[in-house]
Formats: sequence, C-alpha cells, structure tokens
Amino acid sequence: MKHQHKKAVIIFGGALLVLLLDQITKWVIINTLSLGESIKIIPPLYLTYVHNTGAGFGILQGQSLLLIIIALVVIGYLLYSYKTLSKKMYVPVFLLLGGAVSHLLERIIRGYIVDFIQIGWWPKFNVADSAIVLGGIWLAYCFWKEEKK
Repeated sequence: MKHQHKKAVIIFGGALLVLLLDQITKWVIINTLSLGESIKIIPPLYLTYVHNTGAGFGILQGQSLLLIIIALVVIGYLLYSYKTLSKKMYVPVFLLLGGAVSHLLERIIRGYIVDFIQIGWWPKFNVADSAIVLGGIWLAYCFWKEEKK
C-alpha cells in the first residue's frame, strides 16, 4: 500500500470511526433517556442527557455560529496540512478531525451538542469531546517533541 494511501485510510478511516462512535452513543442516549435524566453507572460515573449550546466547560453558550466557524477553520487546517503529517501525528489528527466533524454536523443539524458522560463534579461531555481533548494534547506533544530536535 502506498504511503499516502495508507495515511488516508488511517486518518480518514479513524476520523469516521470517531464520528460514528460519537453519533451512535448520542443516538442511544437520546432514545433511552429523557432530557435531564441521569443514570448512575458506578459512582462517580453517571450518564446524564443534556443539551450544550456552547463549547467545553460551558463557555461560549449560544455562540453556535462562532463555534461552527472555529470548527471549519480547524477542519480546514487539518485537511490543508494533511500531506505533511508525520506518522506519529496520524492518530491525534484523526481524533481531532473526527471529533470536530461530529460536533460541526451536530451544531448544524441540531443547533446544540448532546453531552451525557458525567464524572463527579466535572462538566458533562461526550465521545467527540474526549477525542478532541486527547487528540489536541497528543498533537501538542508531537509538536513539542519536534521542536526539541
């Protein structure tokens, strides 16, 4: 398999998996719980169905247009820089891309994000949030390691 083809399969296939996992878990929550309902899994882990019109930690509430623009810029940058990515950046990029595309679609279609994972006092989140945070930290680490060389 050619390098560029393998890269495309890993990055775009991984992003699709993140998007599907995020949307399937949200579909299950929407079709199982009522808005605001909470189910204890194992304390401090709960499944709590909420709508979020903002970004992480409740910031930028009601700023959907701004958040859509930010998502488009991030997705555009990831696609623009796609050809120059090193192998160690494939996974963090597919995590970021999948999470960003999932949130973008959800903001456009629903006008809000479905959050449902609640751990103690931490703000509620979802699979895409987890992918974006993990991918962002991992990618920052990759860039930091590159700078140290």
